[in-house]
Order: sequence, then C-alpha cells, then structure tokens
Amino acid sequence: MVVITIPNNKPPNEEVGAVEFAKIFKQASFSEMPETSVIYDFHYNDNHTEIINVETFAGKDTRYAKEFYQKLKKQPMHINLRSFDEEDELLKPFDVAVGYFEGLTNMNNVDSLVNTLSNVCKVDKVPVEYSTHRLSLVSETLFDKPSIIIYLNEGAIDLYYAVAEELVNFLLERPVVQKIG
Repeated sequence: MVVITIPNNKPPNEEVGAVEFAKIFKQASFSEMPETSVIYDFHYNDNHTEIINVETFAGKDTRYAKEFYQKLKKQPMHINLRSFDEEDELLKPFDVAVGYFEGLTNMNNVDSLVNTLSNVCKVDKVPVEYSTHRLSLVSETLFDKPSIIIYLNEGAIDLYYAVAEELVNFLLERPVVQKIG
C-alpha cells in the first residue's frame, strides 16, 4: 500500500487540483491494475491550514499527522499531492512539478518520474523547503520511506488523467511497490 497525503483539501478551495487529481488517480489505478494488486491509502486533511499547517513543525502533533505516522509505519512509500494556481510565478511554466529535498531525496526516483511524466505533460523537478513539507521529511528521515512530492497545476486539469496513468505505471515499476502487490 502507498500512503497518499492531500494535506490541504478543505475550503476555501485550497489545493483543489490535488483533490481532483486524487479522484482521477483512483480511476486510473483501478483501470490499470487488478483490484487485488497495489492498494492506495488516501489520507485527506480536514482542517483549514489557517488554523494549523500540518506540513510545518507546528502541525506535528495534529490528529492528521499522528494518523499519517501510524499509516506510514506499515507502508513502503509516501506520495504528497499538492497543487498550485496556474499563475504561480515559480511553477506556472509547468503542468506538474516534482519536488525534492536537496541532499536528501533519491534523485534517481525524481529523475525517473520526471522522465515518465514528460511523455504527457510539461514537467520539471524543483527543490522544496524542509520547513513546509514536514510529511515528506518525516517519511524520508524518520521512517526511511521514499516520499514523492507532486505539485499539480490547477490550470492543467485536462492532463490529469494522462498524468495519473503515467504515475500508476511509474509506481508499478518500483521494487518497493512490487513487494506489496
């Protein structure tokens, strides 16, 4: 099983692209593999980030984070779905951006995912801040589980199904995922 977090899914319409992609990803994964194969555990946050951002140190003891820790103990991999407004100055040239921690993330996985997704969209890798991606940082450092950070352009929703299919295929090729299928 792969734990997929959607940390900011509550209104006021935060990360709507990530929520929509999660729905499409479920459809794509079930059409690409038998039901008895890889199972994904979607973990949605139900708190406003204005109250507390679970992706920062302040969110480490929230119910959402604690549930995530328990799920991650039993799972081999984590995917952190985020989305961005199509006018975001840094990311707007891309349909998808794959985040990584400088000096920590396995860049072979990042490069492989970027190459896979480049078949269907404009994609690149981007460094992310440790301080605002706590779930992935915890996965990588405390649990020694690979974490994939995916940013989806909310203006590229027409590409989400193709991206989801490519992501499913990418995950099925990972040895860590094959062990649980």
